[in-house]
Amino acid sequence: MDSIGDRIRLCRKRLGISQAELAETVGYGTRSTIAKIEAGKIDPYHSKIVALAHALKTTPGLAGDGARRGT
Repeated sequence: MDSIGDRIRLCRKRLGISQAELAETVGYGTRSTIAKIEAGKIDPYHSKIVALAHALKTTPGLAGDGARRGT
């Protein structure tokens, strides 16, 4: 199964938006956070899943079981 990072990258590329644009839309300070999520180095906090899903025009289910609980 694809990781959450793989699913985020696929959705982002389908929409033709950059990592920087996605980061700004969901409230991350820099594109490096999106890059780390897509690379599987970190998982997004549960609180960001809805924002990511909204920005990527999908459902919060894109996270599968990969989201951390946190702020």
